[in-house]
Amino acid sequence: MTRLIAPLPLVCALLLCLGDLLANSPQEEREFWNRPDPDWWKGPVRYSLSMREVTGYRSLQTAAERATFIARFWAARDPDLSTLWNEAEEIFWQRVGAADELFGEGMKPGWQTDRGWIYVTLGPPDEITNRSGFSAVTWLFRALPDPRAPANVCYAFVRDTAGDYRLANPETASALRLCGGRPVGTGFSDLPWLPLSKSPPFPRFKPGGPSHPAATSEKPSWYSGLGSDQAAILVQAFPPVLPRTKVTSQEVYGQLFLRHRLSFLRGGGGSTRVLITVGLPYDVLVKGGFPGLPLGLTGRLERVEAPGEAYGFGSQRASDSPNARQEVSDEIHQVFQISGEVAPGEYRLTLEARLGQQGGHTEMQMLVPDLSQENFSVGGPILADRVEVIETHSFPSDFDLGGFRVYAKLVPLYAPGDPLTFYFQTYDALVGIQNRPHLTFHYEIFRREHKTYQPAGQPVTLANSSSPNHAFSFPLQNWMPGDYLLVVTAEDGTRGKTGTGSVAFEVR
Repeated sequence: MTRLIAPLPLVCALLLCLGDLLANSPQEEREFWNRPDPDWWKGPVRYSLSMREVTGYRSLQTAAERATFIARFWAARDPDLSTLWNEAEEIFWQRVGAADELFGEGMKPGWQTDRGWIYVTLGPPDEITNRSGFSAVTWLFRALPDPRAPANVCYAFVRDTAGDYRLANPETASALRLCGGRPVGTGFSDLPWLPLSKSPPFPRFKPGGPSHPAATSEKPSWYSGLGSDQAAILVQAFPPVLPRTKVTSQEVYGQLFLRHRLSFLRGGGGSTRVLITVGLPYDVLVKGGFPGLPLGLTGRLERVEAPGEAYGFGSQRASDSPNARQEVSDEIHQVFQISGEVAPGEYRLTLEARLGQQGGHTEMQMLVPDLSQENFSVGGPILADRVEVIETHSFPSDFDLGGFRVYAKLVPLYAPGDPLTFYFQTYDALVGIQNRPHLTFHYEIFRREHKTYQPAGQPVTLANSSSPNHAFSFPLQNWMPGDYLLVVTAEDGTRGKTGTGSVAFEVR
């Protein structure tokens, strides 16, 4: 689609953003490329993999091991573990879809081209300049993610005899000429630009074996002369960060201070079930007349891209069950839950609580994921403060999920020795012999160490289960303070499919 770029000396980079409108959705890209196949590392994710990660992934033997690796790989790149979606991964797959739409050359998909490589890694440039009748094009990035990078880094692409645009060798005079004396981008290495009048900031080496990215045909011809895991690693699209899960106050208006946490499960007819767990200080409720005076809870979801489309749900609750109380920041909270089914998309959530003349409300932006794909998958896991098996004689409750009463945890924060309790669902498992599903579940926990998640303890395996819904609990004995990741992997033994889900928490 390069023909859309007008032959002007300067074109706003917003033109490349048109690809976001034409591409597959990030959900579709994620589902296709994140399958736990042996060749997963050869897909677009190669632009964010280190050689150590490639080696580690290729050594895995089972689909369950690969699915777990993929889950913790993306979690390590999540810029905000307090949300239930990974903003970095969402942007990554959006860029992949846009690159396919904009930069396809011949039979090669757009993400595999040199321009697609830089686009996926760094995003759309700030300026595009076409040179000499489309024989070359330059991209200007006013500021790269690396704080050490100079301003106005230029990437030059030269059209070869086949009509494909190749990233120009930054060591040549033609690259400097095309970039007009600006710092020339290399697309990789610890410093993804070439300092003027200096030798390349990376050592020479002998190219590795066929598994090394240098040996793949999708890279520039001069790529094979550069280093690997020392100083010439490809710039990762989203460098890992170490966020902290903190108990922070929400922006709440009114006399009632409410906390909330979101969970998502599959709904009916292509919708997603949104579970909103709400907690209010128990002492404040009692002083306001609770439980004699019922608490009214309402939620409203207004779609961002279609302001007229809104969903409302709520309830009146007078129960003060001690099972629905949690301690948060040394204060006891009474926990309630409201839920509704909505179409996937981006929403503005307004949450309100009213007790007599007292009230409070909070607002936030949220992304409702699409869980409707007809494929074996995992819903959750949902971290819980308490889970109970529903007795046949018990009355229905707002907390009832798949045979369990699940009191979702308001804040994913634990003290050493606390029990870690969670619930999850599986979807679309096929019935096999004995007229039942044959499911195997793996529970594994990883601790954040620098920029990656490393195994913490031994994984737990539950084999040949017939139940699609599960709850599990075990104590966090002798656990060091830090950030952790729980990964649940499920295998459908009837048709050999694998699904995975993960959730982050903190011990301190």
